[in-house]
Amino acid sequence: MKTKTLWTAIAAFAVALMAAGPAAADDPTPGTQASPTKATPAEKAAAKTKRKADVADAKKKGDVTPAGEATPDKPYKASGTHDSRSAERKVKRKEVAEAKKKGEITNPGEAGEPKK
Repeated sequence: MKTKTLWTAIAAFAVALMAAGPAAADDPTPGTQASPTKATPAEKAAAKTKRKADVADAKKKGDVTPAGEATPDKPYKASGTHDSRSAERKVKRKEVAEAKKKGEITNPGEAGEPKK
């Protein structure tokens, strides 16, 4: 690159920076600031007990899981007992095994569905 072209490019870049500098500095959006007053230890303790009570109520209602993670859908209880679900799985496994012997299912995936 020639020296004359280099100095011209540097000058153009400097002019662009000077023109854009004040525009970037004038940000009209207000920033969020912390409260000027500090909370007292009594206020912090009261807020903490209120938060704990709110979380306990949400857990009772099922809005929050016991681990504290919010769930998009309410958790549901499994239908039936452990033994009944176990029996259902055994029946499903038998059905899949029979279908596989007959050749209806060649490569069973999860829940007995054919893999794609």
